[in-house]
Amino acid sequence: GAPTGAPGAGAPTGPGASNAPPPGMSAEKTYTDARRDLQTGNIDLATQEFQQYLTYYPDTELAANAQYYLGEIAFNKSDYPGAIKAFDAVLERYPQNPKTADARLMKGMALLRSGQKTRAIQEFRALVENYPRTDDARKARQQLQQLGASASTSSSSARRR
Repeated sequence: GAPTGAPGAGAPTGPGASNAPPPGMSAEKTYTDARRDLQTGNIDLATQEFQQYLTYYPDTELAANAQYYLGEIAFNKSDYPGAIKAFDAVLERYPQNPKTADARLMKGMALLRSGQKTRAIQEFRALVENYPRTDDARKARQQLQQLGASASTSSSSARRR
């Protein structure tokens, strides 16, 4: 876009606004504040801070964590559709991240809680397949067992379309 006035001459608003953080805001502080507020039960503020973090720092190492915690917050509020959407965002935007397996497990749990058993089983199986030696995979196997589903996709006819 064309330059609009002197730098710092008031933040641009509207859809064309740049994603530059407000003066004095830092990725580290925003994330730390959000985590602290989450731990002390100040959920609404934490949600706001994680969303701000993702708005201004979407490509940082901790962005996946911020996105994950938004999913966890939604899950804990029993907002399962919101949780599924947030965990999906982790899987789509940050596929190679330490939080990816956690997000897949939690997405499966949210699907299960919202009555989408078949999709939940698919998530749990994908988790076991992609992260076989993780704690998340162990939890996913337990869920599959409780659902009476096998952990392997090969014996299932779900693959045939």
